[in-house]
Amino acid sequence: MHESSANCEEFIPMANVPETIDITKVKIVYGGDMMSLFAVLGLNGPNAAFPCISCEVTKQELVEGKTGTIRTLANLNHNHSLFDRKDPTNDRCKSCVRRPIVKTEVENNIVPLPLHIFIGLVNRLWKAGEAKMIELDKGKQHKLDGDHKSFHERWKATTRLMGVRLAKHHGGQLTGDACARMLRGQYLLQGVFKILGEPHDEETWAIQYLSLIGKLHFIHRRIMRPTPLCVHEMKDVSETVVQFGQEWRSFFDGNATPKLHQLEIHVPLFLRKHSSIGMCSEQSLERQHKVWNRFDTIYRTLGDEEDKLRSMIKQSHLQSSYDVIIHSSDKENRR
Repeated sequence: MHESSANCEEFIPMANVPETIDITKVKIVYGGDMMSLFAVLGLNGPNAAFPCISCEVTKQELVEGKTGTIRTLANLNHNHSLFDRKDPTNDRCKSCVRRPIVKTEVENNIVPLPLHIFIGLVNRLWKAGEAKMIELDKGKQHKLDGDHKSFHERWKATTRLMGVRLAKHHGGQLTGDACARMLRGQYLLQGVFKILGEPHDEETWAIQYLSLIGKLHFIHRRIMRPTPLCVHEMKDVSETVVQFGQEWRSFFDGNATPKLHQLEIHVPLFLRKHSSIGMCSEQSLERQHKVWNRFDTIYRTLGDEEDKLRSMIKQSHLQSSYDVIIHSSDKENRR
């Protein structure tokens, strides 16, 4: 050890903890459940003529990879003034069927909801992969390591090894954690597709499929990270989402969804303004579902619904408040 390191007082503190913090600027963004955002902004929903929460894109423009005028607080209120209850399908209101309840600017302040985006896209890829395996099994079976296994059997064995399973309580779909595991295990899926050399169309399908999973994994690792991205990372994400959108439309015969639109259009715009999406992700809110389901089981025997809810709220506060946790180094007190 160097002599100068013997005395810790000689070191300059690496971090100073301020006694007071003066807040000079506050950023307000809107995130959470997608359907809740539609309600808060006064919009009709994802199946409306203008299905995006962030811009005034039409369904046809969405399929073509275009964007519409970015929604602002002013045009939300203006468009609602054009809504006619006698003619609710009129396009003049841009699907603004209610007055928004927000009071601050929403332009590029609506979080693109990364968890919902990835759940939607990965579940679509899962269904496409499983359907392809079943389709291949109708025509033939292949030999693998001395055992005759169908493509679907290999698919199920590989995804089971990855820890990826459909959840009954999640509508028979993959949960967010399962989607993340599927993206991380992309290399294991190559073993399922490695014998797709003949015919050529099947080999091309496998290459495109694995490319989509690889690009989505690249995007997932960056925008779900709860820290700001540097300029180079934001550039990489912006370029990759464009490539992903083009490959997706080619793979799914031009099919596009509002979640794909959010990924390729509004993720780069939000990053450009806020430098991070993971810090505003709805994942922390979604994880509370498990907590509240457990509370519901604990307090189910309470007869009065109001008493039950009050008890659940108190329990939640106890588990999240550091003020009620006493830390002591005294062994006698611990006993």
